[in-house]
Amino acid sequence: MFNTIAKPKKGYLLVEIIFYIALSIVIISLIYFFWLEVTLATKRKQSQLSRLSHINAELDLFARDIQSAPHDFVHWKKCSLQEIIWKTKFHYDVGWRFHNNRLERVSGIYSKETNKWIKSNSNLALDSLANLKFIITKNISRRSEAISLVSIELLSDNMTKGVIKTVAIRNGVFQ
Repeated sequence: MFNTIAKPKKGYLLVEIIFYIALSIVIISLIYFFWLEVTLATKRKQSQLSRLSHINAELDLFARDIQSAPHDFVHWKKCSLQEIIWKTKFHYDVGWRFHNNRLERVSGIYSKETNKWIKSNSNLALDSLANLKFIITKNISRRSEAISLVSIELLSDNMTKGVIKTVAIRNGVFQ
């Protein structure tokens, strides 16, 4: 008369609840760490792209300055790997220099005798650079020396891996 087969109880066992909670925690943690990795990679890429766009904007300013610079080498006051300076038609000097791991644009009055700026206004163009050098190519003829192109070579810093070169000539810019 009595049913010998026991009926199953309603509800869950404590072990089942602990197992499902642990499984949920593992799945949520994996999703969170994947999301965190994607977010951090995206932020790194955004800051790198922002740095590259800033570098390109400043190199465009450099190219514009070089294109408006005098063609005759006589008007150039200093040409070295770290600094270039020339006299403009407005009776002041413009220069670009690599100083303290920064690329600076300097304008004012430069004395060739003392190799120093007398009156100057310096603007920071780029900072945190590993290395930089100016490469100047001259056309030498019988009558005079003329600047044909000036290139700038930025060696890698922490944000932009690689070498960035910009060549500025009298009639255009090539990168």
